[in-house]
Amino acid sequence: RKDKETFDYSLLLASAADKFGYRDFMVGEHGMQAWENIPNPELLIVGAAQITERMRFAPMAHIVPLHNPSTLAVQVGYTSQLLEDRYFLGVGAGSWENEAVLRGQPGDLSEAHPRLMEGLEVMDKVWRQEPFDFEGKYYKASRLDAQIDPGSVASHGSFKTREGEEYHLTADHSPHGGADGLEIAVTGLSKNSPSHRLAGERGWTPISFYGGSELLRSQWKTYSEACQSVGATA
Repeated sequence: RKDKETFDYSLLLASAADKFGYRDFMVGEHGMQAWENIPNPELLIVGAAQITERMRFAPMAHIVPLHNPSTLAVQVGYTSQLLEDRYFLGVGAGSWENEAVLRGQPGDLSEAHPRLMEGLEVMDKVWRQEPFDFEGKYYKASRLDAQIDPGSVASHGSFKTREGEEYHLTADHSPHGGADGLEIAVTGLSKNSPSHRLAGERGWTPISFYGGSELLRSQWKTYSEACQSVGATA
């Protein structure tokens, strides 16, 4: 399908699913795959939310290694505030080499999971709405104080502000309910998936794409053991 055909069909599907009583509508992020050519799930999600009444929506999943995590955190937080309790977040490491090499990353996906972990760390810092300075192996990000003092950034030069004047106040793009209030799900494809281990350790929801009973059992075992390691019940 062409992009508009996929978009229009997905809106039609969301409307029908809502009327039939489905609870969740999850949108994949597969910008380079012709069978599900949606590079930005939030565009579709916000559009579908306007023509439905009850159903929740989620990108399932944002491939975090393919994004600048600070930009993705703002995008997710913004959408969460728009939809409030009708939005939750899905994240994943990715499994298609073409998406990785397009971004200059190794085709063997050796950077996928470490980029996922580092990207999630940055996203959480952005949502906390507190100053931070982060420099990892793959990403670098900082947040200044809520209000920039005159001359504090060299590129601004010198200027004058009047008493009580607001200058460059930062917007709050934390998720609806705060940084700890956003429901997060993690997709996993492989046997003994490290993504499902992450879900168990952090109290997130595991999402599996069915690949047979043996694979599903191994993923549940990985998730359950991770839950137990932090004193939680799967």
